[in-house]
Amino acid sequence: MCAPDESVLNGVELNIKSVIGIDSTSITRAIQFTNEETLIYSAGPHIVMQDIATGKFICQPREESDSQVTLLKVIHDKDGSKTILGEAFYNNFPTLSYQDSEISHMLVHRHLAPSDHIIEVAISNDNEICYTLSHVFISAWMLKSQKLISYAKISPGIRKLEVLPGDENKIILGGIGYLRYWQLFSERKAIEESQENLHSGNVLDMQFIPGSNILLALCNEGKLLIFEDMEQREISLRTPATCLAVSSQECLLGYNNEVDTYLIDKNFQLHFLHIFKLPIKAGIVTCAAYSPDECNAVVMVKCESAIEIFLVETGECTVTRPFGTSLCTGGIKGISVSTGKELVCTYGYDKAIRVWSYSRQCKGIAEQHFTDNPCVAAIHPTGYQIAVGFENSLKIFYLLYDSLSLAFSIAKKCEAIAYSPCGKYLAFGQNNNICVYDPYTLTLTFMLQGHIGIPQQMRWKKEYLTSVCSHGTVHVWKLGEKIIDFSSSDFMVKQAFYDETLDLLACVHTDGVFRVWAELGVTQTFESTEKEFASLLLCYELDVMVLGMKNGLIRVMLWPIVMPPDEEAEPEWSEWPVHLGPVNYLSIAYSTIFTAGQDSMIVCLSAKQVKEGRVKQLIFKKENESLNTLSLIPQPTLDFQIEKIQQLNDSIRTLESDFFEFEQQEKKYDEKINELKSSYDKELNKIIDEYNKTVDTIEVHEKDFRIKKDEKNAQYATRLMLQNDKFSKMLNDEFEKYEHLKEEMETSCQKYSGQREEILMIHKEIIEQCEEDYELRMRKIMEAYNDLQKKVESEKKKYEAIIQQSDKEFEESMDENYRKQKEEIDEEKKRARECLGKHAKLIRDNMTMQKEVQILIEKKDEYDEENKNLTTEKNNIQEKLLELEKEMKKREEIIKKRENKIKDLRSLHIHLQNYRFVLDQKINSLKDERVPMEEQSQQIQQHIKKLYNELLEESTTQNSTLKLLLTFKQKNGEALNTNQDLREELLNSRNALNQLYSDLAKLLEERDTTQLITKLKDLYFKHVGKEDLYPSEEPTKPTLNEIFLKEKQDNIERIKYEKNQQEYFMQVMYKNMNSNKLKLEEEHGKQVLLKQQENARLINECYDLRQEKEALNKRISDLEAEIKRINYSHKGGIVPDSKPRSTVIKDTPFQEYMKKKYVTPQELYRPKNKPDFRIRSLIYELEKNRNEYAKQNRKFNEILG
Repeated sequence: MCAPDESVLNGVELNIKSVIGIDSTSITRAIQFTNEETLIYSAGPHIVMQDIATGKFICQPREESDSQVTLLKVIHDKDGSKTILGEAFYNNFPTLSYQDSEISHMLVHRHLAPSDHIIEVAISNDNEICYTLSHVFISAWMLKSQKLISYAKISPGIRKLEVLPGDENKIILGGIGYLRYWQLFSERKAIEESQENLHSGNVLDMQFIPGSNILLALCNEGKLLIFEDMEQREISLRTPATCLAVSSQECLLGYNNEVDTYLIDKNFQLHFLHIFKLPIKAGIVTCAAYSPDECNAVVMVKCESAIEIFLVETGECTVTRPFGTSLCTGGIKGISVSTGKELVCTYGYDKAIRVWSYSRQCKGIAEQHFTDNPCVAAIHPTGYQIAVGFENSLKIFYLLYDSLSLAFSIAKKCEAIAYSPCGKYLAFGQNNNICVYDPYTLTLTFMLQGHIGIPQQMRWKKEYLTSVCSHGTVHVWKLGEKIIDFSSSDFMVKQAFYDETLDLLACVHTDGVFRVWAELGVTQTFESTEKEFASLLLCYELDVMVLGMKNGLIRVMLWPIVMPPDEEAEPEWSEWPVHLGPVNYLSIAYSTIFTAGQDSMIVCLSAKQVKEGRVKQLIFKKENESLNTLSLIPQPTLDFQIEKIQQLNDSIRTLESDFFEFEQQEKKYDEKINELKSSYDKELNKIIDEYNKTVDTIEVHEKDFRIKKDEKNAQYATRLMLQNDKFSKMLNDEFEKYEHLKEEMETSCQKYSGQREEILMIHKEIIEQCEEDYELRMRKIMEAYNDLQKKVESEKKKYEAIIQQSDKEFEESMDENYRKQKEEIDEEKKRARECLGKHAKLIRDNMTMQKEVQILIEKKDEYDEENKNLTTEKNNIQEKLLELEKEMKKREEIIKKRENKIKDLRSLHIHLQNYRFVLDQKINSLKDERVPMEEQSQQIQQHIKKLYNELLEESTTQNSTLKLLLTFKQKNGEALNTNQDLREELLNSRNALNQLYSDLAKLLEERDTTQLITKLKDLYFKHVGKEDLYPSEEPTKPTLNEIFLKEKQDNIERIKYEKNQQEYFMQVMYKNMNSNKLKLEEEHGKQVLLKQQENARLINECYDLRQEKEALNKRISDLEAEIKRINYSHKGGIVPDSKPRSTVIKDTPFQEYMKKKYVTPQELYRPKNKPDFRIRSLIYELEKNRNEYAKQNRKFNEILG
């Protein structure tokens, strides 16, 4: 034995003989033609080419064992076929291999992540540029130089790629809601996407017609799009298709269990040709491909737990299976080999057993499906018998030409079965025991007892039987005698082999370690360092041990194991990559080794022994060469069969004597059958006429419904547009109002009049009225919502009670019908036993009765589906109610925000009132100074008139704002009216549902079931009027209710999307407004502080002027008193001393505040220079401050704009 990179001196040379299975997990086109008679597909780590006629295999193993095929595509043209292979690796970059008759290239995608797989490829007509598509990127390559031109990121969901035949730099991509052109600019090394979308639906597949520029695109809406010179046409298909294949003369479409073909004429028009019904119960056609001569097509169908491959001959209109049977997809548990007929029996996780031949053509012979997963299966060496073990039973079948026939069964759990190589013994586990039966007479010969657990694995070698149980113990038996009882608490055995010549026990344990034991399992001679082993096989004739590993490799070691002289070194071995997942089972038949893996593949390997560097041919003695079904049957069984033959001859004679009587009875039965047929035909014709009438009425109703639906959609769209426009206008008006109010508030800080109090009172009254209206409306809405909840709960209880009653009555009626039909069937069976000649005809009658029972069961399923539809409608209504509640909460939040705004405005009004009080005090002080200064008072009066005119202009603007508020109230009223209309529509729909429930309850209370179908049909047309009540063979279309509900849900999702966008826009605008507001408030506060300081300085100067005025008045009064005294003294009188009149002047609020603080304004704001005693200078400074304040307001408005 040697390492993998050295030549083999002693060991085994392995070559892949055939592969059973196909990989379809992640490949877009899993199977295709390389030439007219050869298929190519991926099987685990291998690329397999199989000849359809001869069944020969050519396997190409991959360079690395962890490679996974993600793309397999074959392009046929005049020069020949080109094979393209995309691969993904666990820790390496994805690669693309290109190979034709002359050249091969490999493109390493270093710009892709290992998890990003290549899923599609397209090559230009001149073979210069190669485009590759992954889940994330579209890439363009120069094929000959293997250089990357450019790559670009794509949107998720794109799966299809095609190059335009006339332009190598232009491609088209298709996927989920996507179909667009892309342009390659090789000069600036860029690939760019076009803006227009050719189709908004989902594109499942697309291909160009060979030799033309016409593109066929398959959509999931049951449409086939045809693009020709930027023009688009569409063909409506009978049902939605799943895949597409195109040749120069035909087009193939795959459906569920069916394939349609269309003819492509000279003008590239499509004409329907034929429907191919595939011989399967259920499945979906996933991929299809034409052969190079366009005579055949290969089709792949995915079923629930298997894969079916069909060969469709379009010329002869036939469908065949190239693999014989279906292929497993869930993994293979184990295999069993028949050396006499060269058969392989496989069992896995898909509840089926399959039998394959591996001699000349590797093809499936028979398959059998069960209700439970088989635990184990084994085939007899002669291939005539198969034993299958289940969790609750053991069944033995006879293998016929292409099916299995049950022969024997035991109702006990069985997890291990094995036939002896000579075919004389059948060993299987029953609970904790092992029973050895004679497979020909099915009688018990031995009972082996001693296992603690349930036997799970058994192997024969001549007369030795090795068994492993669930507790990990190994027993070796020799025709009923126990030789070895091996068990260990540290090592639980999974699989084991015993070599009696060397007295060695080879085991693979549950911890993944391979160990060898000697001396009847007492001493351990070898233990592997790796823990990656899953199965083992001891090849006695080849003198090797084959081990299956968890990473998909098989390891071959010499037997017995030869240890190297260095104790730390391991023995020599060789490895071959066979599977992608763990190797579950290994078996051998002469020189052929079989491996079964978790990837659902079976690989047949031809083994040749190598000794001293030379291949040695081994001659095997077939142990079952002399086996014959007659020679192994004992004499008592032969005598019993002879007696049976004599009894059969006697019964034939008696039947011949009674033949005349049977003929007379046949005539009578023929007459009765003819009468029944005539009556049945009449009833059928009546039913067909009724069915045609109902179909016509349904079509008329569908047309009317579509027209109404389109009108409603148009009205709904116009409503939404109007509401959106109104909402946007309202938002713009509110923003304009907000800015306008800001400007007015800033200007009103300088301009003030007596009319402001009246306006504020009116504004307060309006706000109070709005709050009262809002509270009243909220109370009404909550009351209506509570009433709706109560009604929904009551209706729910009624509906559940009605459903329970209907289910009970329907089950009782079905039981009665079933009993009656069963009694009739029993009577017909008795009559059939009396007359043997009429047996075949009576069987047909029984089949018709069974069909009627199936029809009744289908009707029951239809009624169950209708009940489910009603429950879904009810859930949709509840979801709508929850959405309305969410909308109400959102509106409450908006109202709270507006209330907060109103509070802010009120605080601003209070601030303005305080400012007004200060201004009043200033005006009063100026009025006191008006008496001694008349000239200056006239100038002040003119200035006040100007201010008064400006205030009048402000009052007009405020009146306009009131009008805008009134219009805003009207718009709110209109929105509330629309909400009320929507609620009325909901109430109407609920009333219609209540009427339907009441009609159903009345129908269910009636006991007469003869006219139940017609009444249900009338009731359905009354309330819905848009669906076929009778089942048909054609595939069911979606009901109009489902279509309407889907459209409603789509509209609701669109509204939600628009609403979320508007809310997001509002949030962004609100954040911007808040930030601008904070800036304005900061700047406004600074300006207010400056103005307050200036006002305080002016008040100081006024105070100084008053004091000087008082001093002047005192001097004037003193002088007047002295003048009076002098005049009176001249006259000769005495004048008394007169005191000057004291004038009391009221202090301003600022002066009062400063007096409280015991600080005079002179100490705080004492001017540096002496004040000017002219009042004109004061007025001039006030006007100057007002102009500066107006300029600052303009700057703020510009910042906001």
